[in-house]
Amino acid sequence: MAISQSRRTSIFYGWLIVAIAFCGSFITAGTGGYIFGQFIKPMSLAFGWTVGFVSSMNFTRSMTGIALSPIIGRLTDRFGSRPIMLTGSLVAGGAFIFAALTEQPALFYFLYAVILSVGYGMLGGVPAQAVVTRWFRRRRGMAIAMSTMGISAGGIVMVPTAQYLIDNVGWRFALGAIGIGILLVMLPPVFFFMRDYPEQMGLHPDGEDPPPPGSASPAVTAASALEERLWTTREVMRAPAFWKQALGYMFAFGMLQVTLVYQFPVLTERGFSNAVAAAIVSAYAVCAALSRFLWGYLSDKLPVQRIATVSIWIAAGGIWILILSNEPALAWVYAVVGGIGISGLAALQSVVTAQSFGRRSYGTVAGLLNPMNQLASALAVPFTGFLHDATGSYNLGIAVIVILAMASSLSLLTLRRAGE
Repeated sequence: MAISQSRRTSIFYGWLIVAIAFCGSFITAGTGGYIFGQFIKPMSLAFGWTVGFVSSMNFTRSMTGIALSPIIGRLTDRFGSRPIMLTGSLVAGGAFIFAALTEQPALFYFLYAVILSVGYGMLGGVPAQAVVTRWFRRRRGMAIAMSTMGISAGGIVMVPTAQYLIDNVGWRFALGAIGIGILLVMLPPVFFFMRDYPEQMGLHPDGEDPPPPGSASPAVTAASALEERLWTTREVMRAPAFWKQALGYMFAFGMLQVTLVYQFPVLTERGFSNAVAAAIVSAYAVCAALSRFLWGYLSDKLPVQRIATVSIWIAAGGIWILILSNEPALAWVYAVVGGIGISGLAALQSVVTAQSFGRRSYGTVAGLLNPMNQLASALAVPFTGFLHDATGSYNLGIAVIVILAMASSLSLLTLRRAGE
Protein backbone atom coordinates (compact mmCIF):
# COMPACT_ATOMS: atom_id res chain seq x y z
CA MET A 1 0.00 0.00 0.00
CA ALA A 2 2.80 2.43 0.90
CA ILE A 3 4.50 1.82 -2.42
CA SER A 4 1.41 2.41 -4.52
CA GLN A 5 0.63 5.59 -2.62
CA SER A 6 4.14 6.87 -3.19
CA ARG A 7 3.85 6.22 -6.91
CA ARG A 8 0.55 8.07 -7.11
CA THR A 9 2.06 11.14 -5.44
CA SER A 10 2.30 13.96 -7.96
CA ILE A 11 5.70 15.12 -6.70
CA PHE A 12 8.54 12.60 -6.66
CA TYR A 13 10.17 12.37 -3.20
CA GLY A 14 13.56 12.79 -4.83
CA TRP A 15 12.84 16.49 -5.31
CA LEU A 16 12.69 16.86 -1.53
CA ILE A 17 16.15 15.29 -1.43
CA VAL A 18 17.23 17.89 -3.99
CA ALA A 19 15.85 20.64 -1.71
CA ILE A 20 17.89 19.35 1.25
CA ALA A 21 21.04 19.18 -0.89
CA PHE A 22 20.21 22.73 -2.05
CA CYS A 23 20.29 23.85 1.60
CA GLY A 24 23.68 22.17 2.08
CA SER A 25 25.10 23.99 -0.94
CA PHE A 26 23.53 27.25 0.25
CA ILE A 27 25.25 26.97 3.63
CA THR A 28 28.71 25.88 2.49
CA ALA A 29 29.00 28.38 -0.37
CA GLY A 30 27.01 31.25 1.10
CA THR A 31 28.73 31.24 4.49
CA GLY A 32 32.08 30.07 3.14
CA GLY A 33 33.44 31.28 -0.18
CA TYR A 34 31.07 34.12 -1.01
CA ILE A 35 31.41 36.12 2.21
CA PHE A 36 35.00 35.30 3.12
CA GLY A 37 36.27 38.40 1.35
CA GLN A 38 33.95 40.62 3.39
CA PHE A 39 35.62 39.47 6.61
CA ILE A 40 39.21 39.98 5.41
CA LYS A 41 39.43 43.63 6.51
CA PRO A 42 37.64 43.21 9.88
CA MET A 43 39.79 40.19 10.77
CA SER A 44 42.95 42.03 9.71
CA LEU A 45 42.09 44.99 11.95
CA ALA A 46 41.01 42.84 14.89
CA PHE A 47 44.10 40.61 15.00
CA GLY A 48 46.71 42.73 13.22
CA TRP A 49 46.99 40.26 10.35
CA THR A 50 47.96 41.07 6.74
CA VAL A 51 45.66 40.30 3.80
CA GLY A 52 47.93 37.42 2.84
CA PHE A 53 47.81 35.91 6.32
CA VAL A 54 44.03 36.16 6.52
CA SER A 55 43.85 34.55 3.09
CA SER A 56 46.01 31.70 4.39
CA MET A 57 42.99 30.55 6.42
CA ASN A 58 41.48 29.53 3.11
CA PHE A 59 44.66 27.55 2.39
CA THR A 60 44.42 25.80 5.77
CA ARG A 61 40.73 25.11 5.21
CA SER A 62 41.49 23.60 1.82
CA MET A 63 44.34 21.44 3.14
CA THR A 64 42.02 20.12 5.86
CA GLY A 65 39.48 19.29 3.19
CA ILE A 66 42.13 17.55 1.12
CA ALA A 67 43.02 15.28 4.03
CA LEU A 68 39.42 14.45 4.94
CA SER A 69 37.68 14.29 1.57
CA PRO A 70 38.60 10.68 0.63
CA ILE A 71 37.53 9.53 4.09
CA ILE A 72 34.23 11.42 3.93
CA GLY A 73 33.56 10.07 0.44
CA ARG A 74 34.12 6.46 1.47
CA LEU A 75 32.03 6.90 4.64
CA THR A 76 29.24 8.39 2.54
CA ASP A 77 29.13 5.32 0.29
CA ARG A 78 29.23 3.02 3.31
CA PHE A 79 26.85 4.69 5.78
CA GLY A 80 24.86 7.11 3.62
CA SER A 81 24.64 10.89 3.53
CA ARG A 82 22.20 11.39 6.42
CA PRO A 83 24.53 10.74 9.42
CA ILE A 84 27.40 12.53 7.67
CA MET A 85 25.35 15.67 6.99
CA LEU A 86 23.90 15.71 10.51
CA THR A 87 27.38 15.66 12.00
CA GLY A 88 28.58 18.31 9.55
CA SER A 89 25.74 20.65 10.52
CA LEU A 90 26.66 20.45 14.19
CA VAL A 91 30.38 20.94 13.55
CA ALA A 92 29.99 23.88 11.12
CA GLY A 93 27.42 25.67 13.24
CA GLY A 94 29.48 25.19 16.37
CA ALA A 95 32.66 26.44 14.69
CA PHE A 96 31.02 29.75 13.77
CA ILE A 97 29.51 30.23 17.22
CA PHE A 98 32.71 29.53 19.16
CA ALA A 99 34.82 31.59 16.71
CA ALA A 100 32.53 34.54 17.38
CA LEU A 101 33.12 34.22 21.12
CA THR A 102 36.88 33.71 21.28
CA GLU A 103 39.41 36.54 21.60
CA GLN A 104 42.44 34.27 21.15
CA PRO A 105 43.94 34.61 17.63
CA ALA A 106 45.30 31.04 17.50
CA LEU A 107 42.02 29.50 18.64
CA PHE A 108 40.05 31.68 16.23
CA TYR A 109 42.29 30.56 13.36
CA PHE A 110 41.86 26.91 14.33
CA LEU A 111 38.06 27.16 14.55
CA TYR A 112 37.56 29.23 11.40
CA ALA A 113 40.10 27.44 9.23
CA VAL A 114 40.22 23.82 10.46
CA ILE A 115 37.05 22.92 12.35
CA LEU A 116 34.83 24.82 9.91
CA SER A 117 36.42 22.92 7.04
CA VAL A 118 35.55 19.61 8.73
CA GLY A 119 31.93 20.72 9.06
CA TYR A 120 31.70 21.96 5.49
CA GLY A 121 33.15 18.72 4.13
CA MET A 122 30.48 16.67 5.89
CA LEU A 123 27.60 19.08 5.31
CA GLY A 124 27.72 19.81 1.58
CA GLY A 125 29.74 18.80 -1.43
CA VAL A 126 30.26 15.04 -1.61
CA PRO A 127 27.51 13.86 0.80
CA ALA A 128 24.90 16.26 -0.60
CA GLN A 129 25.56 15.48 -4.26
CA ALA A 130 26.02 11.76 -3.65
CA VAL A 131 22.45 11.42 -2.41
CA VAL A 132 21.10 13.35 -5.40
CA THR A 133 22.90 11.06 -7.86
CA ARG A 134 21.31 8.05 -6.14
CA TRP A 135 17.79 9.40 -6.53
CA PHE A 136 18.10 10.38 -10.21
CA ARG A 137 19.43 8.83 -13.39
CA ARG A 138 17.62 10.09 -16.49
CA ARG A 139 17.10 13.59 -15.05
CA ARG A 140 20.32 13.65 -13.07
CA GLY A 141 21.72 16.71 -14.80
CA MET A 142 18.70 18.85 -13.96
CA ALA A 143 18.49 17.49 -10.40
CA ILE A 144 22.13 18.25 -9.67
CA ALA A 145 21.83 21.67 -11.31
CA MET A 146 18.87 22.51 -9.07
CA SER A 147 20.59 21.26 -5.92
CA THR A 148 23.73 23.26 -6.67
CA MET A 149 21.64 26.38 -7.21
CA GLY A 150 22.12 26.66 -3.47
CA ILE A 151 25.68 27.78 -4.21
CA SER A 152 24.41 30.83 -6.08
CA ALA A 153 21.49 31.39 -3.72
CA GLY A 154 23.98 31.48 -0.87
CA GLY A 155 25.73 34.38 -2.56
CA ILE A 156 22.49 36.18 -3.34
CA VAL A 157 21.28 36.02 0.26
CA MET A 158 24.42 35.93 2.37
CA VAL A 159 26.53 38.66 0.74
CA PRO A 160 24.12 41.53 1.52
CA THR A 161 23.06 39.90 4.79
CA ALA A 162 26.63 39.54 6.02
CA GLN A 163 27.49 43.09 4.96
CA TYR A 164 24.45 44.46 6.78
CA LEU A 165 25.40 42.61 9.96
CA ILE A 166 29.06 43.65 9.74
CA ASP A 167 28.16 47.31 9.21
CA ASN A 168 25.45 47.50 11.87
CA VAL A 169 26.22 45.02 14.65
CA GLY A 170 29.81 43.94 14.04
CA TRP A 171 31.60 41.07 12.38
CA ARG A 172 31.66 38.86 15.49
CA PHE A 173 27.89 39.05 15.91
CA ALA A 174 27.62 38.18 12.21
CA LEU A 175 29.65 35.01 12.74
CA GLY A 176 27.53 33.92 15.69
CA ALA A 177 24.29 34.56 13.81
CA ILE A 178 25.55 32.49 10.88
CA GLY A 179 26.37 29.58 13.19
CA ILE A 180 22.90 29.58 14.72
CA GLY A 181 21.37 29.83 11.26
CA ILE A 182 23.25 26.73 10.08
CA LEU A 183 21.84 24.68 12.94
CA LEU A 184 18.28 25.89 12.33
CA VAL A 185 18.37 25.45 8.55
CA MET A 186 20.08 22.07 8.29
CA LEU A 187 19.37 19.87 11.31
CA PRO A 188 15.55 19.48 11.03
CA PRO A 189 15.28 18.57 7.30
CA VAL A 190 18.25 16.20 7.33
CA PHE A 191 17.09 14.44 10.50
CA PHE A 192 13.43 14.03 9.53
CA PHE A 193 13.39 13.73 5.73
CA MET A 194 16.75 12.56 4.36
CA ARG A 195 16.73 9.10 2.73
CA ASP A 196 19.81 7.80 0.94
CA TYR A 197 18.24 5.62 -1.77
CA PRO A 198 14.81 5.65 -3.43
CA GLU A 199 14.71 1.90 -2.90
CA GLN A 200 14.44 2.56 0.85
CA MET A 201 10.94 3.91 0.16
CA GLY A 202 9.95 1.34 -2.45
CA LEU A 203 10.77 3.79 -5.26
CA HIS A 204 13.22 3.87 -8.16
CA PRO A 205 15.46 6.60 -9.63
CA ASP A 206 13.48 9.44 -11.26
CA GLY A 207 10.29 7.98 -9.79
CA GLU A 208 9.96 5.59 -12.71
CA ASP A 209 9.14 1.88 -12.72
CA PRO A 210 12.07 -0.44 -13.51
CA PRO A 211 12.01 -2.01 -16.98
CA PRO A 212 10.53 -5.53 -17.19
CA PRO A 213 13.14 -8.31 -16.96
CA GLY A 214 14.81 -8.96 -20.29
CA SER A 215 13.39 -5.84 -21.96
CA ALA A 216 16.47 -3.62 -21.69
CA SER A 217 18.97 -3.33 -24.55
CA PRO A 218 22.60 -4.44 -24.02
CA ALA A 219 23.70 -0.78 -23.88
CA VAL A 220 21.13 0.05 -21.22
CA THR A 221 22.06 -3.07 -19.25
CA ALA A 222 25.75 -2.13 -19.32
CA ALA A 223 24.94 1.40 -18.17
CA SER A 224 22.82 0.05 -15.33
CA ALA A 225 25.63 -2.26 -14.26
CA LEU A 226 28.00 0.71 -14.14
CA GLU A 227 25.50 2.62 -11.97
CA GLU A 228 25.48 -0.14 -9.34
CA ARG A 229 29.16 -1.07 -9.42
CA LEU A 230 31.14 -0.26 -6.27
CA TRP A 231 34.61 0.78 -7.38
CA THR A 232 37.55 0.31 -5.03
CA THR A 233 39.92 3.19 -4.38
CA ARG A 234 42.67 1.43 -6.32
CA GLU A 235 40.41 0.87 -9.34
CA VAL A 236 39.35 4.51 -9.36
CA MET A 237 42.92 5.76 -9.15
CA ARG A 238 43.92 3.53 -12.09
CA ALA A 239 41.09 4.70 -14.36
CA PRO A 240 42.03 7.25 -17.07
CA ALA A 241 38.57 8.78 -16.61
CA PHE A 242 39.54 9.81 -13.08
CA TRP A 243 42.74 11.58 -14.04
CA LYS A 244 41.27 13.35 -17.06
CA GLN A 245 38.49 14.69 -14.88
CA ALA A 246 40.91 15.63 -12.10
CA LEU A 247 43.09 17.64 -14.48
CA GLY A 248 40.12 19.18 -16.26
CA TYR A 249 38.60 20.59 -13.09
CA MET A 250 41.58 21.15 -10.81
CA PHE A 251 42.45 24.72 -11.81
CA ALA A 252 38.84 25.53 -12.67
CA PHE A 253 37.98 25.15 -9.00
CA GLY A 254 41.00 27.26 -8.13
CA MET A 255 39.54 29.91 -10.45
CA LEU A 256 36.16 29.57 -8.74
CA GLN A 257 37.61 30.00 -5.26
CA VAL A 258 39.74 32.99 -6.23
CA THR A 259 36.67 34.61 -7.77
CA LEU A 260 34.49 34.03 -4.72
CA VAL A 261 37.11 35.27 -2.27
CA TYR A 262 38.48 38.28 -4.15
CA GLN A 263 35.69 39.66 -6.34
CA PHE A 264 34.44 41.86 -3.48
CA PRO A 265 37.90 43.31 -2.62
CA VAL A 266 38.65 43.83 -6.33
CA LEU A 267 35.47 45.83 -6.76
CA THR A 268 36.07 47.98 -3.69
CA GLU A 269 39.63 48.70 -4.85
CA ARG A 270 38.14 49.90 -8.14
CA GLY A 271 36.29 52.56 -6.14
CA PHE A 272 32.91 50.93 -5.62
CA SER A 273 31.31 51.38 -2.21
CA ASN A 274 30.73 48.33 -0.04
CA ALA A 275 27.02 48.43 -0.86
CA VAL A 276 27.53 48.63 -4.64
CA ALA A 277 30.24 45.94 -4.58
CA ALA A 278 27.89 43.67 -2.63
CA ALA A 279 25.15 44.37 -5.19
CA ILE A 280 27.45 43.36 -8.08
CA VAL A 281 28.46 40.17 -6.28
CA SER A 282 24.79 39.43 -5.66
CA ALA A 283 24.02 40.03 -9.35
CA TYR A 284 26.80 37.58 -10.20
CA ALA A 285 25.14 35.03 -7.94
CA VAL A 286 21.68 35.71 -9.40
CA CYS A 287 22.95 35.08 -12.94
CA ALA A 288 24.66 31.91 -11.75
CA ALA A 289 21.46 30.70 -10.10
CA LEU A 290 19.18 31.36 -13.07
CA SER A 291 21.52 29.80 -15.62
CA ARG A 292 21.79 26.49 -13.76
CA PHE A 293 18.54 25.38 -15.37
CA LEU A 294 20.20 25.89 -18.76
CA TRP A 295 23.27 23.86 -17.83
CA GLY A 296 21.11 21.11 -16.32
CA TYR A 297 18.97 20.89 -19.45
CA LEU A 298 22.00 20.86 -21.76
CA SER A 299 23.80 18.18 -19.75
CA ASP A 300 20.78 15.86 -20.04
CA LYS A 301 20.65 16.37 -23.84
CA LEU A 302 24.26 16.81 -25.01
CA PRO A 303 27.69 15.30 -24.19
CA VAL A 304 28.33 16.68 -20.73
CA GLN A 305 32.12 16.79 -21.22
CA ARG A 306 31.78 19.42 -23.96
CA ILE A 307 29.22 21.44 -22.04
CA ALA A 308 31.48 21.42 -18.96
CA THR A 309 34.43 22.76 -20.96
CA VAL A 310 32.31 25.53 -22.46
CA SER A 311 31.11 26.61 -19.01
CA ILE A 312 34.69 26.95 -17.75
CA TRP A 313 35.70 29.11 -20.70
CA ILE A 314 32.67 31.37 -20.30
CA ALA A 315 33.48 31.81 -16.61
CA ALA A 316 37.06 32.69 -17.53
CA GLY A 317 35.81 35.23 -20.08
CA GLY A 318 33.82 36.99 -17.39
CA ILE A 319 36.86 37.25 -15.13
CA TRP A 320 38.94 38.73 -17.96
CA ILE A 321 36.30 41.43 -18.31
CA LEU A 322 36.59 42.20 -14.59
CA ILE A 323 40.37 42.45 -14.34
CA LEU A 324 41.24 44.00 -17.72
CA SER A 325 38.58 46.68 -18.01
CA ASN A 326 38.68 50.10 -16.37
CA GLU A 327 35.08 50.91 -17.29
CA PRO A 328 32.89 50.75 -14.16
CA ALA A 329 29.84 49.70 -16.18
CA LEU A 330 31.63 46.54 -17.34
CA ALA A 331 31.67 45.28 -13.75
CA TRP A 332 27.97 44.51 -14.28
CA VAL A 333 28.82 42.72 -17.55
CA TYR A 334 31.26 40.62 -15.56
CA ALA A 335 28.46 39.72 -13.16
CA VAL A 336 26.32 38.42 -16.04
CA VAL A 337 28.97 36.58 -18.10
CA GLY A 338 30.97 35.28 -15.14
CA GLY A 339 27.86 34.20 -13.27
CA ILE A 340 26.49 32.26 -16.24
CA GLY A 341 29.80 30.48 -16.78
CA ILE A 342 30.62 29.66 -13.18
CA SER A 343 27.17 28.17 -12.53
CA GLY A 344 28.02 25.17 -14.68
CA LEU A 345 31.20 24.37 -12.80
CA ALA A 346 30.08 22.50 -9.68
CA ALA A 347 26.86 21.15 -11.16
CA LEU A 348 28.44 19.70 -14.28
CA GLN A 349 31.36 18.11 -12.47
CA SER A 350 28.91 16.11 -10.39
CA VAL A 351 27.16 14.94 -13.56
CA VAL A 352 30.48 14.04 -15.18
CA THR A 353 31.50 12.03 -12.11
CA ALA A 354 28.20 10.16 -11.93
CA GLN A 355 28.18 9.36 -15.65
CA SER A 356 31.78 8.18 -15.53
CA PHE A 357 31.57 5.92 -12.45
CA GLY A 358 27.88 5.47 -11.54
CA ARG A 359 25.74 6.33 -8.51
CA ARG A 360 26.93 3.57 -6.16
CA SER A 361 30.53 4.81 -6.07
CA TYR A 362 29.91 8.55 -6.39
CA GLY A 363 31.05 9.31 -2.85
CA THR A 364 34.32 7.43 -3.25
CA VAL A 365 35.18 9.02 -6.59
CA ALA A 366 34.16 12.54 -5.60
CA GLY A 367 36.03 12.15 -2.32
CA LEU A 368 39.20 11.37 -4.26
CA LEU A 369 38.62 14.18 -6.76
CA ASN A 370 38.02 16.82 -4.13
CA PRO A 371 41.63 16.90 -2.93
CA MET A 372 42.68 17.74 -6.49
CA ASN A 373 40.14 20.56 -6.63
CA GLN A 374 40.95 21.86 -3.19
CA LEU A 375 44.70 21.71 -3.74
CA ALA A 376 44.38 24.24 -6.54
CA SER A 377 42.07 26.36 -4.38
CA ALA A 378 44.44 26.06 -1.42
CA LEU A 379 47.33 27.38 -3.49
CA ALA A 380 45.42 29.89 -5.63
CA VAL A 381 43.90 32.01 -2.86
CA PRO A 382 47.05 32.76 -0.79
CA PHE A 383 49.07 32.98 -4.02
CA THR A 384 46.80 35.78 -5.17
CA GLY A 385 46.73 37.35 -1.70
CA PHE A 386 50.51 37.49 -1.34
CA LEU A 387 50.89 38.84 -4.89
CA HIS A 388 48.46 41.56 -3.88
CA ASP A 389 50.67 42.42 -0.91
CA ALA A 390 53.69 42.59 -3.25
CA THR A 391 52.14 44.44 -6.22
CA GLY A 392 49.15 46.26 -4.76
CA SER A 393 46.79 44.53 -7.21
CA TYR A 394 44.84 41.29 -7.45
CA ASN A 395 45.03 41.19 -11.26
CA LEU A 396 48.26 39.24 -11.78
CA GLY A 397 47.40 36.38 -9.44
CA ILE A 398 43.87 36.05 -10.81
CA ALA A 399 45.13 36.11 -14.43
CA VAL A 400 47.58 33.24 -13.82
CA ILE A 401 44.88 31.05 -12.29
CA VAL A 402 42.43 31.78 -15.12
CA ILE A 403 44.96 30.84 -17.81
CA LEU A 404 45.72 27.54 -16.07
CA ALA A 405 41.99 26.78 -15.75
CA MET A 406 41.32 27.40 -19.43
CA ALA A 407 44.22 25.22 -20.55
CA SER A 408 43.60 22.27 -18.22
CA SER A 409 39.85 22.15 -18.96
CA LEU A 410 40.60 20.85 -22.45
CA SER A 411 41.33 17.39 -21.02
CA LEU A 412 37.59 16.99 -20.39
CA LEU A 413 37.01 16.80 -24.13
CA THR A 414 38.68 13.35 -24.24
CA LEU A 415 36.81 11.95 -21.22
CA ARG A 416 34.96 8.62 -21.57
CA ARG A 417 33.10 6.32 -19.17
CA ALA A 418 35.35 4.44 -16.80
CA GLY A 419 36.14 0.99 -18.17
CA GLU A 420 35.65 1.94 -21.82
